[in-house]
Amino acid sequence: MIGRFQATRSTKNRRVWARVTERAFNPWREPDHLEVIFAACQTSVILAKKFAWLLKPVMLDSPEAQQMRADYLEQQRLQSRARHRPLLDPPPQERIARLLHQCETGNAATWWHLTLAMTLEPHSTHYGDEREANLTALPGWKAADVTTRTRMVEAAKTYILETALRTP
Repeated sequence: MIGRFQATRSTKNRRVWARVTERAFNPWREPDHLEVIFAACQTSVILAKKFAWLLKPVMLDSPEAQQMRADYLEQQRLQSRARHRPLLDPPPQERIARLLHQCETGNAATWWHLTLAMTLEPHSTHYGDEREANLTALPGWKAADVTTRTRMVEAAKTYILETALRTP
């Protein structure tokens, strides 16, 4: 992105690339980004302004520092709360196993309950996106072993066939 930023001559396009670069910037995941941004900001006023929050010093007794402290404490509070959420009981894998059993023992209509259970993660407080068309993107699919995935596919086939037979 920095290469694209530097290659363009249009101020408008440089501002766009600077904004995209700032949004993609993640020094925690990509530590090398910090050096690249620092070097690029030395030669570009546009980038230096966009990354001023990262590069310019903050006086410890300033309102900006107070806001940064408050933001940090709020982030820590939210992360702590997320870490201490109780696990689902029963856990998603157990729910999925029960619903698969129901599908396999003649209750194919349970399939839609199964797809909802597949949206859950161990710390979920509510179901995920039930409209996700790609079931292999759901947490329940990703956590399932090969045997369970095969059972899920078979349950889906049974549900589709039974639904098709009932539809005039």
